[in-house]
Amino acid sequence: MFKTGLTFITQGVQELVNDNKLTLLDVFKLVDRHSKEDWAELNEQDQNQNHKALINGGRVIGAYTVNEVRLWVITEAGHDLTTVILPSEY
Repeated sequence: MFKTGLTFITQGVQELVNDNKLTLLDVFKLVDRHSKEDWAELNEQDQNQNHKALINGGRVIGAYTVNEVRLWVITEAGHDLTTVILPSEY
């Protein structure tokens, strides 16, 4: 398990919560999975990059689908900030 720091959601994710397509509980569960090194839909190469990032304090990315919505969870280098974001907002 690694620290994720402060967690934010983007405007697009907030709109999905407002429209009841996602819940904040869904978002919290994704961040929890992410912090436990469950990066779900990443290929092996990207998962290996995440493992290296955990060693050197780099950026860690997870990809998930919830209720047919694709989301990324990104913990920035230094692991002080995590953002839940739609790929289209990246």
